Amino acid sequence: MNRKYWLRGGIIGSLFGFGMAFLMTTGLFIYVMEFIPYTAVSDYIILIVMTYAYLPVTIILWNIKSPSAFLFITMIVLYNVLLSFLIGSVIGWIYGKFKKQNAV
Repeated sequence: MNRKYWLRGGIIGSLFGFGMAFLMTTGLFIYVMEFIPYTAVSDYIILIVMTYAYLPVTIILWNIKSPSAFLFITMIVLYNVLLSFLIGSVIGWIYGKFKKQNAV
């Protein structure tokens, strides 16, 4: 049976990426983080998520003289969705390999 776990993982990953981009661009991420108790780990979570969402887009847009807000938000959404799709696809592919190996 040929199940496409890489596609399922990619779709789930891209939905996660779109959700993260939505939270980051609307500012709801700070509101969500208020419900997590303050520890040193919560600072690292914020640092990792902000770096994941903004740093590559900022590097890409560095050479554009005056990028619009629409271009910036579009780049963030596309970057997050595509990167999350790739990561989810790899995880789904590996899961499919293990599942296929255990089924035999």
